[in-house]
Amino acid sequence: MGNKGGVTQVTESGEQIVSVPAPTGSSFYKFHPRCGAKVDVMYSGRVAKRQNPADDFKDAVVLTRQPLENNERFEVRMDTKVSRWSGSLEIGFTSNSPLELDFPPTMTDCRYGVTLMWSGANVFKNGEEVSSLEVDLDDCTVGDTIGIERKDDGSVRFYFNGECLKKAVRLRNIPSVVYGVVDLYGQAGSVTICETDNTGVNEPQSPHPRTKGEISSNDPNALMFNMRSTVELMKRGIDVDIGTVVERVAVTLLQPYCATANDKIRQRFGDHLASLGGAGQLTKLLNRLNDIGMESAWTGMEIVRSTCWNYSDASLKAGSQFGRSGLPRLMLEDLDLYKNRKTKTKKARFIMMSALSILHNCSKVSENKQMYHDIKAVERIAPFLKLDDMELAMIALLTLSYIVEDSKIHLLEANAATVGFLIELLKSALADPQLYGQSKESRYSAFELVMGLGKIAANTSNAVKIVDSGAVPLLMKLMEKNDRPMVQECAANALWVLARVDETRRKISATQGVLAALARLARSENEAVGQAAERALLRIKPPQVQGQVLGKTKAKRPSCQYWKLCERFKNSLKLPGKADVYFNKNFDMCYCTGCHNDRGDKLYYARGQPAKDYGVPIGWCRFALEVPPQAKAEDVFNKWHVAFHGTKIDAVASILKHGYLLMPGDYLMDGTKLCEAPGHFTPDHKPEGFDTKQLFLSPSIRYSGCDVYAPQTSYRDAETDKKYQARVVFQVCIKPDAYKVGQQTIGATYEIDPLFSNQEIEWYTKNRGCVTLYGLLFKLE
Repeated sequence: MGNKGGVTQVTESGEQIVSVPAPTGSSFYKFHPRCGAKVDVMYSGRVAKRQNPADDFKDAVVLTRQPLENNERFEVRMDTKVSRWSGSLEIGFTSNSPLELDFPPTMTDCRYGVTLMWSGANVFKNGEEVSSLEVDLDDCTVGDTIGIERKDDGSVRFYFNGECLKKAVRLRNIPSVVYGVVDLYGQAGSVTICETDNTGVNEPQSPHPRTKGEISSNDPNALMFNMRSTVELMKRGIDVDIGTVVERVAVTLLQPYCATANDKIRQRFGDHLASLGGAGQLTKLLNRLNDIGMESAWTGMEIVRSTCWNYSDASLKAGSQFGRSGLPRLMLEDLDLYKNRKTKTKKARFIMMSALSILHNCSKVSENKQMYHDIKAVERIAPFLKLDDMELAMIALLTLSYIVEDSKIHLLEANAATVGFLIELLKSALADPQLYGQSKESRYSAFELVMGLGKIAANTSNAVKIVDSGAVPLLMKLMEKNDRPMVQECAANALWVLARVDETRRKISATQGVLAALARLARSENEAVGQAAERALLRIKPPQVQGQVLGKTKAKRPSCQYWKLCERFKNSLKLPGKADVYFNKNFDMCYCTGCHNDRGDKLYYARGQPAKDYGVPIGWCRFALEVPPQAKAEDVFNKWHVAFHGTKIDAVASILKHGYLLMPGDYLMDGTKLCEAPGHFTPDHKPEGFDTKQLFLSPSIRYSGCDVYAPQTSYRDAETDKKYQARVVFQVCIKPDAYKVGQQTIGATYEIDPLFSNQEIEWYTKNRGCVTLYGLLFKLE
């Protein structure tokens, strides 16, 4: 089925882009051509590849032609990975012959014969867990090898990247004839059986090297193989010549990144580098170069700093790992050295440019906020706002906008020239079909620039300069980009922030066409875009027309009708016992567009130690809950993070009665078993290793309040006789480090929230005790 690799498909998501070149060398074991319905065996039985990995995550079981021999390792390497799914590669053996097996969707479902499978961090015999291992295959990535070996003493050994794990499994009765099994589940796209020597015994090995002709910017999987070998080389530290290491970084990390303009592929590279621990190793390598000194190691410094600069921009996972590795601290130390120097050479400017850019990229990662606070980043970056070099000053400004606290907003003030430079970049982005503005050394997306404008406008002086520099007409043009709803929303939000003081409000209102543009945008089918435009109209429109209805809310009103509607809906629910005992009216809050605008609230806040952002639940009403004394003792409102949990209306009474959130499998008060929501993974339809019996939360109510997590319920209001669709979400505090962060699992094909990447928008935990309920939110449409 082919004898050489090549490009087979390039997708926007960067998934399953290439076929891997045909393996060389010999192997004792081969895959049998009779296999699962959605997998192909190729290259004379050396390779197994899922047919449609972007659409299917199961039915890809393959067995060996030959029975497993004692003391002979059966080992495979993951060649391609599909980021859409959870779960990953599995390996084991079965007494069922490949000619007789009725191939199941996944081999852990096989209940006849004797089947042993390493899945995730556990070992299963005929679907029942028999042991756990120290390596979790769900974290397996491109180039990893996994293997098993049956010993003469009856034990089964497990291998990861050539190393034998500490734990083994011994079964009472292992059939004399068993076949090797590989299940290409979840993220596993294709595998190759590892080579053996002439004796037929597998040797631990790194992924086979590629020739120069096999490597191209169109072959990201091949490039990711080489990333692994480079990271392994960096891990050897001073045992390897630093010149050799730097050359490998340039060839396998920096050049491939620069050779592609596809942001999705760049993100894949960054995520993969982080999964290998490469971001931390780059920080260590940079420290080695600093010890040698600039004069002797300048070329190496330039290569490594450029690599850190690019990869921290491409991937939030890489940015988070760079933060943990201490790279921002290192960059601040460089800035401290150069801030008082009057003469700036090209080398000095590159040091400052790369340092500020890396700090800016890492500042976007919410987990890094506390670290920036601890190293006093705001105070140390603020002096660079006064630089004559406009691009450096602008990057310093954008960085501060992500990390400055409200009490230090005065440190965010920029000079007019810096603001003007940012506006010119935004103008150049509008002239580009892809909405990218280009400076001499970098490019900036319109989305990034508009987000920055909205953030720096929190400083009143900056807001005036932004309006005076001609930003309003540019924002109006961005609001016309109907194919970019996230850009439209951010443009309207920027106008809303800019108009918070009288001087700028008058100037914006006087701009021809701005009110009409916002009115058109307020009718957008995209709810978030419409809300943003409506919010801006409420703040900008002249006083003589205040009081008009804009959408569903009024700008000024003695009482909020939306709040009263939600309150009537709450009262219509059959809550257990004396319902008022669950609530604390002192902290009730309406987040309709009008009430939110009247209070002057922001769109996002940060809470917890370390601080993490969460989105204000615009369009919802919160009925505050009494919190237990344990929560007050833990000081959850200051120390824990804020998140949201969507649920069914029918589950509210049971949750309030028990005092904690319910997981799939729990029973409601009426005896109904709570099941996974339609559209989400279920026990029968999920990637291997994904546990549906967890609490799923998010810092974004847009995610927790979607149809999957918060399904609509019809409600007819007795007072108005109007029919509404209602949703419910709980607002909670969750203990830091008590949950994991993952990508969206609802099948979204668009970015859900402008502040939270889809790669980090879902939080999940099995620990109920680390979640405190403090608000019941309703939304009626």
